[in-house]
Amino acid sequence: MSRQRLVIDASVAVKWLHPEEDSGQATSLIEADYELFVPDLLISEIGNVLWKRSRRDNLSGATVQRLLTESSSTSACTGSLCKDLHSAEGF
Repeated sequence: MSRQRLVIDASVAVKWLHPEEDSGQATSLIEADYELFVPDLLISEIGNVLWKRSRRDNLSGATVQRLLTESSSTSACTGSLCKDLHSAEGF
């Protein structure tokens, strides 16, 4: 039997990078046995989410830069397929 496939949205990926409401539910996706896919533009979409949160939630520019750097330096997501999500700290 094949694993269930899920497409990960940027709002979920941001919850892996920065603890917030529902981060636990986002983490459970990593711990479950799903085949996870991401859009090709995930890093750009994460940047957009972080920009919006910096304006709305007073997330500091330094925090946004750090989170964006963490998201773009990951080697776990290649192309459209996340092959190995190591932890909720990064993907």
